[in-house]
Amino acid sequence: MARPDLTAWDRFLKGLSHYYRETKEDFEASIDFFKQATALDPTLSIARAYLATIMVQGVQYGWLKSSRQLWTDAMELAESSVRLAPRSSFAYSILAYMHVMQGRYDAAHEAIRRAVELNPYDMGARGVQGICHLVVGEHREAIELLSMAVQRGNSDPRYQWGASIAFSHYLLGHYDACLSWAREALYFNPNHLQVLAVRAAALARLGRPEEAAQARDALLSNYPEFTIERNLRNFFWKKPDDLAHYREGLVKAGVPYGKIELVAKRAAD
Repeated sequence: MARPDLTAWDRFLKGLSHYYRETKEDFEASIDFFKQATALDPTLSIARAYLATIMVQGVQYGWLKSSRQLWTDAMELAESSVRLAPRSSFAYSILAYMHVMQGRYDAAHEAIRRAVELNPYDMGARGVQGICHLVVGEHREAIELLSMAVQRGNSDPRYQWGASIAFSHYLLGHYDACLSWAREALYFNPNHLQVLAVRAAALARLGRPEEAAQARDALLSNYPEFTIERNLRNFFWKKPDDLAHYREGLVKAGVPYGKIELVAKRAAD
């Protein structure tokens, strides 16, 4: 419970300290502090941007349930952050991220163009630019930009570079490289839902069924309600072939496709 004498900035900093620990409990505490900060000072742009980021990351980690309301709230936070800080490359980067993760490719392109224009040396913006390329299916460009962000020392947990690079390598058919980046991402967050999933798919594609089954079981032990159908509802990749490629890898790994198959697997176990 935060002390009543803490300012909005104090609460934001407390939220930030929890955010960097990357556990479910710390994410929940971070969200609470960021909400307190924005309630005390509605003009605190950076708290709004971080709150939008952590809400979406919570979905990707499997720690928050995806809903239309969550995405609406996150987008409103990102848009208001830009209105309050129109010279912030970070605010525009988060806005671009929100747009592209919901399939608004042109709006994402415009927002990330503005972020890079405001600060060409912001590696966070360059990384989000890479994610924009990933979502539209331009994976070589995505890897180049994401690798630049990694190589220049941007390990800020706001940006899950390893997870994004793993996906681009998977979609190019570079399954060994995908596994390498998945290991890197899991080092920082061993329970990252999307990384656990793409690791299982990559192992299956490599023809390593026993390891793929172990990876699948690790995914399902952490997220017992996981199904391919439910997970892919949150993917707005532009190219249908990319979605099919990923879906087939998960099927090959033995991940339950839908609820009926999930129930059947539990009964068999």
